[in-house]
Amino acid sequence: MARGRHRYIPPNRLLIPAAVGGCAVLTAGLALLTADSLGLFPALLVVATAGAAVAGAVLLRHRENIAEARLATERTNRQAVDAQVSELQAALEAATDQA
Repeated sequence: MARGRHRYIPPNRLLIPAAVGGCAVLTAGLALLTADSLGLFPALLVVATAGAAVAGAVLLRHRENIAEARLATERTNRQAVDAQVSELQAALEAATDQA
């Protein structure tokens, strides 16, 4: 069971890589089914292109995951810095009140 917002993946983030990969697999399958009428070489080219498209979709999804992790790290660092600034501000306010 998901235990936070960070575990939910909205469908629109998966849609583009899934659509690219699905279209590539569909065209590769159709190319292989019609290989007799087209010839073997064009069908192999289509299959190679489809494989490249699937690899591209996987790469895009991987890069997006890395970017999300970097963003989460930066947000955590920012919150830590904000907490430090708040503590320093409270200390300075307390020092000014005593003076």
